[in-house]
Amino acid sequence: MARSRFQRNIIRDNVTYNGTLVNTTTVVGATGTFDVGGRKSMTLDIVGTAITPTIWFYGAGASTTPRNITGQNLTTSATAVSASSTPTLWSFDVRGITTFSVVCTPTSPVSTSNVAIYYKAVP
Repeated sequence: MARSRFQRNIIRDNVTYNGTLVNTTTVVGATGTFDVGGRKSMTLDIVGTAITPTIWFYGAGASTTPRNITGQNLTTSATAVSASSTPTLWSFDVRGITTFSVVCTPTSPVSTSNVAIYYKAVP
């Protein structure tokens, strides 16, 4: 079984940053993270055929301990700490967070779908 892709990106001050957190066909166990670096807000664009995994959103502050972070689904206006369907577009307030990450976990024993998670972080 192929390992999930892990990509780490650093966001520099006063720069809008776009990137990819996850882009894989091995959805279950896929992770992605980046250093927030002073950004205030970010959006996630989750696309693909993934409907069985849950994509969890985490943020870590100065303690570096990951904790669930609540985002707003821009399609439904609902808030949640995870997404369980695609495609969806999410918005997050990341002030005070040092790192942001996503983790895909199964909601059923087998998942053969794909997912791509793109982000944009702004000062």
